[in-house]
Amino acid sequence: MSGFAEQSASPVPSLAEALRRPVDAIGARFSLASREREVLLLTASGMHTKAVASALGCSTKTVEEYWKRIFQKVSQHSRQLIIAMVVAEALSPTPS
Repeated sequence: MSGFAEQSASPVPSLAEALRRPVDAIGARFSLASREREVLLLTASGMHTKAVASALGCSTKTVEEYWKRIFQKVSQHSRQLIIAMVVAEALSPTPS
């Protein structure tokens, strides 16, 4: 009989793992700093500002500052649009 513990070693990547490549591609395209990429990755993975701050060991104000920088660099002022860019990148074919 197969238990949950045995199934947890699944080869299916987590959402954050699946979004790493597209976040890095967007980050490279718009010269996002590594911390800005982490904020984008965690947010695109479904985390709210408070959870992102907790995961990164910083304040929610710091996370908001990272978002301000991301908005400036990407020339968009909507998290949803930027996350949509990540999803579109994730759905595009990977380079060979």
